[in-house]
Parts: sequence; structure tokens; C-alpha cells
Amino acid sequence: MASTSTKTPLLLGLLAVILLAGGGYGAYIKYTDFESAQAKEKVLQAEKAEIESSIESLSVTMTNYEAIKENAEKINDVLPTKEQVPELLYQLEAIAEKEAGVSFAGVSFANSAEQQNEESTQELPSGVHTMNVAVQIHGTYPGLKRYLDAIEQNIRIIDVTSVQFSGAYQLDESPDLFEYQISMNAYYVEK
Repeated sequence: MASTSTKTPLLLGLLAVILLAGGGYGAYIKYTDFESAQAKEKVLQAEKAEIESSIESLSVTMTNYEAIKENAEKINDVLPTKEQVPELLYQLEAIAEKEAGVSFAGVSFANSAEQQNEESTQELPSGVHTMNVAVQIHGTYPGLKRYLDAIEQNIRIIDVTSVQFSGAYQLDESPDLFEYQISMNAYYVEK
């Protein structure tokens, strides 16, 4: 029995060593898994920070794009990308009747290439073209002044080049009314 009693503590000791070694090995595996998880977490945190930075940068880019798009639309109103004759006709007629209180009698349009004016030596930036516009209105002198002021305030770039008038006797017998011929240039960019 003595051999069993000496074997039992030895077996227990051996079992304890095996359990401790197994537990130590299990702890080592858990520790390496934990370190690996921590490293992965650091990588994921870095990726998250990079993605958040990219999202913020994209947000700033989108804000800048919206501002540029709004400015481009305003520029297109000032200097359209084509002649836009119907829009210009509507603007000139609306200015006459609504803002200036004069009668809009007629208009004619011509490209500056069609009507080369030798007196005009105005140099324009590359791609900018001129459209000659001749407007005929009927009204009083203060109405003419309001019309010219409204043309000047119009968002589209329009230069008045000349104003001619004829007396009231041609329209009716009212001495205050005149017929005005206004020549102007409207500009556009051809892309």
C-alpha cells in the first residue's frame, strides 16, 4: 500500500502540473488571441478614423460643389452659354411693360458676325460672342430713363450702344410721347 500512497501524491502532483501546463497553455492562447484582437481593434480604429476623415472631406467637397454649382448657374444667367433669344425677348418686353411703363413696339436680333460694325473695335474674351439687339418702344422720357435703368440692372450683360427718338407727332397728338429706337449688345458664350 505504501506504493499506492506514494504514487497518489505523485499522480496528483503530475496531474496538477499537467493541469497547470494546460491552463498556462490555454491562458497563453487566450492572451495571444487577446493581443491579436487588440491589434485588429487598433487597425479597425485606424480604418474607422480614415473613413470618418474621408466622409468629412467628402462632405466639404459636396458643400463646395453646391456653392460652385450655384455660382455656375448665376454665371449662366449673366453670360448664357447660347444666344437664348426667347428669354432675352421676354426680359426686354417685361422690363418695358412692367418696370418702365412704356409700350414695347418691336425688336430685332442679329449676330455680330452677320452685322460686322467697323466702328466696333471692342475685343471680347475668347469664346464670348455678341448679339445685336434693336428695340423699339413708345413712351415718355421718364419711361425711357426707367427702361434704360432696368436694362442696366438686368442680370444678363447688355450694353446700350445708341438711343434714337422721333417726336410725338408721329405716334399721336400727345406731346409727351416719343418713339425710341434703342440699339444694344447682348453677350453669350458658345461652348
